[in-house]
Amino acid sequence: MTGLFDLGGRVALVTGASRGIGRESALQLAAHGAAVAVSGNEPEGCEAVAAEIRAAGGRAVALPCDVEVPEEIDAVVPAALAALGRLDVLVSNVGLTAPPGPLTEVDDETYERIMTVNLRSGLRLAAHALPHLADGGAGSVVLTASIAALRGSSMVGLYSMTKAALVAMARNLAVEWGPRGVRVNAVAPGLIATDMTRPVVSDPERAGRRIAGTPLRRVGTPADVAGAVVYLAAPASAFVTGHVLVVDGGTTITDGT
Repeated sequence: MTGLFDLGGRVALVTGASRGIGRESALQLAAHGAAVAVSGNEPEGCEAVAAEIRAAGGRAVALPCDVEVPEEIDAVVPAALAALGRLDVLVSNVGLTAPPGPLTEVDDETYERIMTVNLRSGLRLAAHALPHLADGGAGSVVLTASIAALRGSSMVGLYSMTKAALVAMARNLAVEWGPRGVRVNAVAPGLIATDMTRPVVSDPERAGRRIAGTPLRRVGTPADVAGAVVYLAAPASAFVTGHVLVVDGGTTITDGT
């Protein structure tokens, strides 16, 4: 494979890769030539994805990691380097929602956990990965945010806050690491059919309202987001950094009517 989307010779580390958006991103990065370190907190799921990549002729290794455990985050980048020899792409794909409710009623324990998983873990992982991405001369970081980062919410305010901060993280890291050839961007999915969104997607009334407010009139798929991830990892986006690529079927461009 040659061209703008050729990832041959590149190595990608994808977190949250045992299912959903992370899984599809790992598979699509591999399909475009990258070797992939498949990471997540479900060891069997990670190995299944890595095995699927290998069965298709790709190169992959499963590296389970629980992002709530700092020591496991600290270990995953060295493990990827040991297994695959280099690191060119980091896809930090984690997201945890709090019980729905007013932002001012979030207790301290929930606040700390959501902030740690959704925000701190990504920064800690990036801190380990960025020097190695810079060594290759054309590294790319893709952070999974959400359209919740771009809008207010009366029910998932803490989740929205963490994803907005993740967008700010992408911009700041883009400024810091651009001179060393590393690009840092974020994707902001809308309603995507994953395990996390099943309560909405499986509810005809709630899903219907969301679809009615989406110009493309459907729920997104993990593959829709994975395509954006591949773009941001590939040479096609070589002059794109600090950007938030919205993948929502047009939900955020409507006025709600």
